Amino acid sequence: MSKMWTVSANGIGEFKLGVVPAAENVTEARPFEAFIADGVRINGWELTAPRLRVELNDSGAIRALRLFAVEVKTEAGVGVGSTLEALLAAYPDLQTRSLPPTLGKDRCNASTRALPGVYFHFESCDAADSGAGVVRVDVWRD
Repeated sequence: MSKMWTVSANGIGEFKLGVVPAAENVTEARPFEAFIADGVRINGWELTAPRLRVELNDSGAIRALRLFAVEVKTEAGVGVGSTLEALLAAYPDLQTRSLPPTLGKDRCNASTRALPGVYFHFESCDAADSGAGVVRVDVWRD
């Protein structure tokens, strides 16, 4: 990772929603194809540094980003590994909700109006309330 990346409502680092990834940004990535919990087929690129999944739509543009790397944060300094307390300090309007797992170990997410389309995932809402850290950060739009 040559530059300091951040999470925003538009994307993560050099990867922006709705844009076809530049070839130089995926030279170290490996292609993947998988199914998420509701049976939807997804494909794209997986990077290892930072650990990031770049999901593509049918035209090859980025439809979603799934971040697993602790070193990439929002402008407010939160991300993977951050506690619910830290998220609330950064975003007082943060709301949590239980949901069915998508990739596994992600049954609770938190979001804020300050970052539309950014979702901080916890293993469960009970875990979040008990001080467990964020396990993944997703950026996507319907």
